[in-house]
Amino acid sequence: MAGTARPVPRFSLLRTAAVQLTLLYLVLVAITGSALLTLVHTMSVGLLNRETDESIQRELQFLSAQLRRGGPRTLRHIVEDRSYGQTTSLYLLSFAGQPAMTTGNLDSWPTVDADPNGWVNFSYSLPERGGRLETRAARAQVVLLQPDLRILVGRDVQGLQMIESRYTESFLWAGGIVLVLGFAGGALVARHSLVRVNRINSAARNVLEGDLTQRLPERGSGDELDRLAGTFNVMMERIEGLVKNLREVTDNIAHDLRTPLHRLRSGLEAALLDANDATKRQHALDRAIAEADQLIETFNGLLEIAQLESGVKPKFEPVDVALLVRELAEIYEPVADDSGLALFVHVEEAPCVCFGHRTLLAQSLSNLLDNAIKYSSPGGSIRIAVRIAPAGDRELIIADDGAGIPETERQRVLDRFVRLSSSRDLPGSGLGLSLVAAVVRLHDGTLSLEDNIPGLRIRIRLPGSQSQRQPERLRSD
Repeated sequence: MAGTARPVPRFSLLRTAAVQLTLLYLVLVAITGSALLTLVHTMSVGLLNRETDESIQRELQFLSAQLRRGGPRTLRHIVEDRSYGQTTSLYLLSFAGQPAMTTGNLDSWPTVDADPNGWVNFSYSLPERGGRLETRAARAQVVLLQPDLRILVGRDVQGLQMIESRYTESFLWAGGIVLVLGFAGGALVARHSLVRVNRINSAARNVLEGDLTQRLPERGSGDELDRLAGTFNVMMERIEGLVKNLREVTDNIAHDLRTPLHRLRSGLEAALLDANDATKRQHALDRAIAEADQLIETFNGLLEIAQLESGVKPKFEPVDVALLVRELAEIYEPVADDSGLALFVHVEEAPCVCFGHRTLLAQSLSNLLDNAIKYSSPGGSIRIAVRIAPAGDRELIIADDGAGIPETERQRVLDRFVRLSSSRDLPGSGLGLSLVAAVVRLHDGTLSLEDNIPGLRIRIRLPGSQSQRQPERLRSD
C-alpha cells in the first residue's frame, strides 16, 4: 500500500519571520505610543477640566457663605452683579413659587439631567452680533441651597472642547506617524536580523553540498546570532578537522597497509608452493601469522585513536602518577636489562595526583617506554622523572640517549603511520606517538618532544586537579 504523500505547506506571509518581527515591533511601538499620548492627555486636558470643576466649586462655596451671611436677597444681588456682562461664567438662581426672583445670565435650566453630585454638561445659546445665536458647550453644578432655593454655577467650556478636539486630531496624526515609523523600524530590525539568519541558512546549505570551508562572520557584538555564528564556526572547524583526519587515515591505511598485506599474501603463496616441505611451510605460516598480528595491532591502534578523538570522554578519577610510574618501572626494568639498558626513576615520595584515566595513562607511558627501549643502543640509559611543576601541573619526563628525532620531524611523528627512515627496519605501526598525543589531549595536557643531547626527551604536563582542567573550546563557546 503506497503511503500518502506529505502535503507541501502553502506559503503564508504571516508565517515569515520578517513579518512576525515587524508586527511585534509595531505592536510594541503602538502600545508605548498610546501610553505616552494618554499620559499627555491626562496631564493637559484632564488638568484643565479639573481646574474648571474646582473653580465652580469655589464659586459655590463663596455664594453659600453669602447666603448664610445676608440671606436670599443678598445672594440674589450678588448673582445679578456677577452675571452682568459675563460670557464665560454662567449663573441661574431660582426661588420656588417666586418666578420674579429668578435671576442669572441663563434663560432656562438645562434639559439634561444632572448626575448624583449635581454635575451637568449641556448646551446654551449665546447672542452674537447681527442677532444670531451661537450654541456653545457648558459645564455646571446644580445645588439646592434651601428647600425653595436652587442655584446653578457653571463655566463655558467651548474653548476646552476645541482644545480636546485638536488634541484628538493631533493624537490621530501622531498615532499614524508612530505606526508608520514603527512599521518602518520593525521592517529594518527584521531585515537586519534576517540578513544574518539567511547567511547562516546559506552557509548550512553549502555545507550540505559538501563545502566544509564555510564560516560565518562574527561581529563581536555578543548577541544571540553572534554567539550562534561562533558556535557554527567552531562546529565547522571540528567537522572539517574530523573529515580531514578521516581522509588522512584512509590514505595512510591504503598506503601503509599495502606492504604488510602483500607480505601476508606472499607468505601464504610460499606456504602453498612449499607444501611438501613441512619446515618451509611452517616458517611461511609463522610469518603470515606475525603479519596478521601486526595488522590486527594496527587496526586496534587506529580504533583506539579514533575513539579518543571522537570527543566522548571516559570517566575520570584521581590518579597517583608517581605510583603509576613506579609500577611501570618495575615491569620494564627487566626488559631494559635484557636490552643492555639502565633504567633510572626519579619520583617524589609525596603523592603526585592528577585527574584522569589510569588505564589510558598507563598505556601511553608503556608506549613511550617501549619506544625508548626500542630506539636506544645497548649500554645506554633511560630516565623517568615525575614532579609537580610550579604552576601546579604534574610533569612526566621520559628521556633516552638514543638516536633522537630531528627537530624538523618532531611534530610530524605525532601523526598516524609516520615512521622515520631510520626506523623502517624495526617492528611497529607508527601509531604509538599518535596514541600518546591523543591521550594527552583527552586529559587537556601538553606533549612536547625535546633534544636530550643526545637522544630524545618527552615532556608531558597534566592538570593537577579537575578544577585546573581547561574546558574544550566547543563547550566554552
